[in-house]
Amino acid sequence: MTGDLSAHVSDSFWQAELDRIDLFAFLTASADKGGPFGAALVAFHPASSLIVRFGGYDSNAVVSTGIASNHAEAENLSVRRRQSVVQFLSQRRGEGWCIIHLSSGESCPSCRAKQILFAAELCFAGLLPPTGGFHVVFKSTYEDALKDSGFDDYKFDTFFRFVHPLYLLKKGKLSRYLAAGGGASTTMATPAPTAAETQPAASSWMLGKDKVLHENEISRKLLESGHLVTTPVKSVLSAGLPAAVKSMFPSVGSRTPFAVVWNETEHRVLGCSADTRPSRGSSTTTPATSVNVFENTAVMRALHGAATAARQEGVFASWDLHRSVVYTNIADIGPLAYSESLWFNIGCFMIVTDFTHPEIELAARESPHLPNDRLFSLVSMEYDDVDSSPVVVSFPYATRRGALAQRYWGTKMEAEQLKAKLAEMPRRTIYYADDDGVGLKPGNDSLQLIAGKATTTTNYNPKSSATPSSSSQSKL
Repeated sequence: MTGDLSAHVSDSFWQAELDRIDLFAFLTASADKGGPFGAALVAFHPASSLIVRFGGYDSNAVVSTGIASNHAEAENLSVRRRQSVVQFLSQRRGEGWCIIHLSSGESCPSCRAKQILFAAELCFAGLLPPTGGFHVVFKSTYEDALKDSGFDDYKFDTFFRFVHPLYLLKKGKLSRYLAAGGGASTTMATPAPTAAETQPAASSWMLGKDKVLHENEISRKLLESGHLVTTPVKSVLSAGLPAAVKSMFPSVGSRTPFAVVWNETEHRVLGCSADTRPSRGSSTTTPATSVNVFENTAVMRALHGAATAARQEGVFASWDLHRSVVYTNIADIGPLAYSESLWFNIGCFMIVTDFTHPEIELAARESPHLPNDRLFSLVSMEYDDVDSSPVVVSFPYATRRGALAQRYWGTKMEAEQLKAKLAEMPRRTIYYADDDGVGLKPGNDSLQLIAGKATTTTNYNPKSSATPSSSSQSKL
């Protein structure tokens, strides 16, 4: 197991804890209360082997809430839970505690972005060291989830795996960012912008990523086969915006990050929002603002608002925004906004270039301490890059073993498909013999009885370039 955890508590302990989380996920999934994934958040003190859990286990909530990215890890890293961690570590500063996020499944890019965001925040607050203080431990891999339950998170993660090999971004250590910012801060306040940060907004590095991906033979083949799914990022002038979208930007001011979700097929706005976090440099430390509420960034609020509105309109699969376009004045799209767009099935980001501004880029930082491109670089690092990333990812098993809840879910989906198949069979009259085998009487088709109880198979895939008949699902 990576890091110092196994030196103080055996791998078998963490395996048992992951088994408990998996069993919890199985029980919630079999009771139709959530998807087959679970998570838990604990603090660990290596010197004494003391373990403190923050809250209980959490399961996936995509189906119950209609929000595509309400995965178990995200539910487990709620604002209140993060506040509890900050308060706990603040009272034990310098005692050597670390944070461990346990999950029954390998975290998707969106969940990993949230883990990195929170870990970096704790590092900048001086509550954790820049490396080795925040651990993520999981039970089943992407491959296990795909094989056992049809959930294909790997195709969404693949782009992040290409960021550094294709030199789309430079690698950088969090410790270097800490040093550049004057070291760890003892408050959640954001440092004043540097001279470089006040220069005009540069073109987003993501505007060129699609060209690079298509020029590389390996990534091009993965794109063509559907094993690499991306959200294109393009630029547009305000003169080219739909009138309904264009009219919304001036209402929020010229220095506020803003995003609009636009359905091109229906020609209507599905959701919109400004960034509602406290302004950069605020020193307020009330319970509501003691942590960076990245859920209140503009793109996150716009996407979640669109899905919530759809659910209120009676749309069950409200997490699927059907290739809608996100128009925004944010030039530097962050890893959280980008990964969320994959789950919500967004067709494209459109950066409205004449509405961008350096102050917008500062306010739109998903981590107040880091530009979005630097944060993207951290989220894209490999698991074994423990000297650069604030998060250490561990798999405490010698061989892959999968997860019980995911195997159950795969069987459940197979049963639903079988019921749907039986429902399509032609009706016919079946005659039943009397006990003596002489008399015959008509009865119900037993297959028809089973089919009559069948429910419509739902494609739970919040993001897929395939047709709805695809057997691939994404994480609930």
